Amino acid sequence: MLRDITARKQERETIELLSSAVEQTADSVVITDRTGAITYVNPTVMEVTGYSRDELMGQTPRIFKSGQQDEHYYRELWATIAGGRPHRGVLANRKKNGELYWVQQSITPLKDGAARSLTSSRWRKM
Repeated sequence: MLRDITARKQERETIELLSSAVEQTADSVVITDRTGAITYVNPTVMEVTGYSRDELMGQTPRIFKSGQQDEHYYRELWATIAGGRPHRGVLANRKKNGELYWVQQSITPLKDGAARSLTSSRWRKM
């Protein structure tokens, strides 16, 4: 019995390529679960913020909150994401050492294979 595994091999190669791109991008990438808990950060996040992966896993992105934006900004951000639309903007974040840094960010609602909500946040330090 012969089975063609070409499609499966191509899928695996695509996944490996995408994984490498996310791991090696100069942009910070954070993925949260539907409760807002961080489930993934790429190496750039750790480099920019000073936090280790272990310190970030299970936290919410509030760990980066600087206090520079008012509550209206955050309500609008979450309403946009909850509505299934991406949010883009400039945001002040805070590093582990307390230093502020500004980012151009894009937060995108994602769905996993079971149609559960996830979010992906990507930002570039300005």
